[in-house]
Amino acid sequence: MPECEPIFAESAITLTIQDQAAGEYLKVCTGKDSDAILIDPAEWPQLREAIDSMMAEIAKHERKL
Repeated sequence: MPECEPIFAESAITLTIQDQAAGEYLKVCTGKDSDAILIDPAEWPQLREAIDSMMAEIAKHERKL
């Protein structure tokens, strides 16, 4: 979350480790718990690569502005 925001702010992101009986996952929550996603550790390398690629695209577009 931004430094000036309280811990309960809607912009806060919470990371927790969850055990779903089929192994552990990373749970990423923004705001309400209903906005949560679960990330399987085995899927992380591909997900991170995709996120890095998309962030690079955003940076490219911002340089053009």
